[in-house]
Amino acid sequence: ARLRRRIVRIVVPLAVWTALYLAWGKLRDTNDDPVRQIALDSVFASVRPAYHLWYLYAYLPVIMVLGLVVLVRAGKRPWGLGAVLLVLASAPSLLGDLAEATGRELPRFGWAFAPYQLIYAVLGALLLAAPAGAFGRRRWPWLLLAAAGLAGVIAYQHEVHYAIPYAHVLVALFSCGVLVSLHGVRVPERMRPTLARLSEASFGAYLVHVLVLGVLTDAFVGADLGGPAAVALVAGITVATTALSFGAALLWGRAGASKVLG
Repeated sequence: ARLRRRIVRIVVPLAVWTALYLAWGKLRDTNDDPVRQIALDSVFASVRPAYHLWYLYAYLPVIMVLGLVVLVRAGKRPWGLGAVLLVLASAPSLLGDLAEATGRELPRFGWAFAPYQLIYAVLGALLLAAPAGAFGRRRWPWLLLAAAGLAGVIAYQHEVHYAIPYAHVLVALFSCGVLVSLHGVRVPERMRPTLARLSEASFGAYLVHVLVLGVLTDAFVGADLGGPAAVALVAGITVATTALSFGAALLWGRAGASKVLG
C-alpha cells in the first residue's frame, strides 16, 4: 500500500506537468513536433519538452524493483508488481518487434533505469541511513571533496561534453561529498517546521523550476553579455528560480493541490 501511494504521488504530477509543459511549448511555439505526436511519445517516456522529467521515468522502475525485493524478503508474494515489472522489462523488445512487423516507426520506450541509477539509489540510502559519526567529526574533507567534484563537473561540461553523464565518477564524488558533509547536521528545533515545509515542497519546486527558468532566461539572457554581467546574472537567476519555484510549490500546497501538482 505504501509503494502504491508513492507511485501515485509521482505518476499524477508527472502526467499533469507533462501536459502543462506541452501547452507551454505550444503557446511559445517551441515544440519541435505537433502536440499530439509529442503527447503520444510522452506516454512511452519521451522527455520533450520537459527534459528534466527523465528522472521520474527511471525513478519509478527503481523504487518498484527495490520494493519488490523488500516485499519478497518479507515473505510476501507481490505478483501484480512483478507482472508490471515484467511488462516494463519486455516492452522495448516488443515495440521493436511490432515496428519491424508493421513497418511503422513506434515511440521509444523509456520506462527503465540504467545500472548506475540503481547503484546510486542503494548507495545513497546507505549514506543517509549511516549512524551519526560514521564518517568522522570533521566535515571539511567532505566539503573539499564536494567542491572539487563540482569544479570537475563544471570543467568537464565546458571542455569535454555538455551535459556530463550522470554515471561519471565526478558526479558520484560530488554527490558523495555533499551527502556526507551534511550527514548528522543537527537542525535547531525552531527551524525544523520550516525545513519540513520546504522539504514537502521540494518535489513541486523541481517540477516547475524549468518553466520558471525558461521565463527568466528569455527575459534577461542575451548573447552580448560581458563576463561580469553573465556571472551576476547566473547568481541572480539561480536565486530567483529557487525562490519562485519553492514559493509556487508552497502556495499550491497550501491550496491543497500537492497531490496534483507535486
